[in-house]
Formats: sequence, structure tokens, C-alpha cells
Amino acid sequence: MLNLAWVFFKIGVISFGGGWTIVGVIQHEVVAAGWMSAQTFADVVAIAQVTPGPVALNAATMIGFRVAGIPGALAASLAVVAFPMLAVALVLVLLRSTRVDQKKLSDAFRVATIPLIAATLVSLSITTPLAWHVWLIAAGSCALSLFTKLDPLLLILGSGAAGAIIAAVRL
Repeated sequence: MLNLAWVFFKIGVISFGGGWTIVGVIQHEVVAAGWMSAQTFADVVAIAQVTPGPVALNAATMIGFRVAGIPGALAASLAVVAFPMLAVALVLVLLRSTRVDQKKLSDAFRVATIPLIAATLVSLSITTPLAWHVWLIAAGSCALSLFTKLDPLLLILGSGAAGAIIAAVRL
């Protein structure tokens, strides 16, 4: 269980940008450790998406449970959020004590997360074939994120709605 906690702590340390930016890293670590196959991981991510809460935390909880039961779920969940919580607390303290342009900082993080999300999409598509519409929605979301001032939440909701509509039409 210490190995499980250590793996998810490392994931929490190297991640920024949230959920989809670290799904690829989680996949690499989990499959390399032999805790589950790439296909099983893709299934876990699908379930983590529809479960309320952050996808990375949900995935960590499910993987931890699969590896070591309830103690594993708790260890993985706490480990993956420990460093980011401390980092956010430190950044908030620093922002209050300095004159940092918060809008510029937020824009920089937004731009930095785009390639991480794209890498995750590519990584997942290698192990789980994605339909053409998934690529189209992803490309459209990236373009809108880069060239407009749309709120990322609207992009996420719009992408989900587009995927649901396409899935409903295909049935």
C-alpha cells in the first residue's frame, strides 16, 4: 500500500491543470505497475468521468480500491491531492503578499494545460480506439480555447453535450 500511496503522491506532485492533464500519467503508472490493463484503465476513466468530482481523484480512488480495498482507496485519494492542496495554499499566501496579475497567471496555466490534455487524448486513443467525432470535438474545443475567451466550463459542457447528441443520433 505504501507503493500505491507513493505512486499517487508523485502523480499529484507532477500534475497541474487538473483531471485530464494527469490521466495519461496515471495510465502509465498504473499499467506499468501491473495493477490493471490499459483497457481496464480506460473503463475506470469512463466511470470516473460520470462520477461526481474530479476525474483524477475519482480514478485514484477506484484504482486504490481495486489494488488494496478501502485502505487503498483512502491512501490513493489522499496521496494524489496532498501536494496540490499544499501548493495551492502556498500560492494563495504568496498572491496575497505580492502584486501578481492573477488574470495573466490564469491565462498562462490555461495555455499550458492544452498540450497536456492533447497528450492524454492521444495516449488514451492508442489503447482505446476513439471515433472520429471524439477527435472533432477535441479539436474544436482546443481551437475555441485558444482563439476565444470562452469559459473552460462552457467548453467542457459543450463538448459533453456534442458527444451526447452524436451518440444519441448514432443509436
